[in-house]
Amino acid sequence: MKRLFMVFLFIGFLLPSVYGQTKRHTIFAGPIINLDLNSDIGIGAGYDLNLGKYFSIGVMANYHSDYVNSVFENNYNFENMNDIQSYSFLLSAKLFPLRTKIGNLVINVEVGYCRKFSSTNDYQCLIVNNNYGFKFIFGNGFTITPMIGTTQNALDLSGTEFTRTGLNPRTAINFKLMLGYMF
Repeated sequence: MKRLFMVFLFIGFLLPSVYGQTKRHTIFAGPIINLDLNSDIGIGAGYDLNLGKYFSIGVMANYHSDYVNSVFENNYNFENMNDIQSYSFLLSAKLFPLRTKIGNLVINVEVGYCRKFSSTNDYQCLIVNNNYGFKFIFGNGFTITPMIGTTQNALDLSGTEFTRTGLNPRTAINFKLMLGYMF
């Protein structure tokens, strides 16, 4: 049974695309989770312009907070919390090397500005994200794109190290689930 399922899954990915990247514009938004020593959760929103069937460029804005993590670390003592927040503005390029009947494989690279701040620290950097996922495309233009990747603090713009735990992680694993609409 397991082999039969794998065969059908493999054949489904090899079938030619029905929907593909036929519409030019995509707007999307969804949750983002970064996993590192200072894990946080956030939300992102953006816009993509499809430049053909296999490539798109776009912009994205993200907001993150480790408020939940900070509450647990301080045993619910809200007076001593060091709530770290961040925002970023990114330019993105997406490649769709494999098109199938249900959607497209996505390779995404984002470069942009990030600012992390709290009551005691302020840190600015250039970040690079690379994500891999699959963009499920439905007939009405609705899309769901789960992705996994890394976020890299590529260049320190502020001249200071941002730290809460004494360590400054330069790389984080991120998970994204973007819900979108193509028009």
